[in-house]
Amino acid sequence: MACLTILLVFLLSISS
Repeated sequence: MACLTILLVFLLSISS
């Protein structure tokens, strides 16, 4: 679960 959250934050971070 934590891995998915980290991945999501990473994707949002590079999208900005």
